[in-house]
Amino acid sequence: MQERQTIADEVMMSADSTSTEIAVPEPLLRDSMDITIVAEFGKLEPVRVRIDGSEELRYWVEEGDTLSLKAANDFTLGLYLDRLTLQVDGHSLPTDIRTAQNEVVYSREAILNFLRSQLESAVNR
Repeated sequence: MQERQTIADEVMMSADSTSTEIAVPEPLLRDSMDITIVAEFGKLEPVRVRIDGSEELRYWVEEGDTLSLKAANDFTLGLYLDRLTLQVDGHSLPTDIRTAQNEVVYSREAILNFLRSQLESAVNR
């Protein structure tokens, strides 16, 4: 006499025989990216900023205050990087990957690549 398979057995067999792939959504950034710098862990005296290849500007930001900027393609931050948190279009970005000049440099493509890797990590958990 042949044993009857349960629905749970069929689901297990089906899961073993097919590979499920979850589509990862493509991250989006605005045409003019909104950069938000928060003096989270102390004063920024000053934070250095270059946007889209412009000359360096310096901003003094009190602890707890926010500096909002816009960039089309890229930006560079320097000084007091351990005291700030950074967001672009609402996405948190790390500030611990720095150049030899101790700056954080982000291009639009680098931000999109970072966001893609975060989404893929979340999906594969």
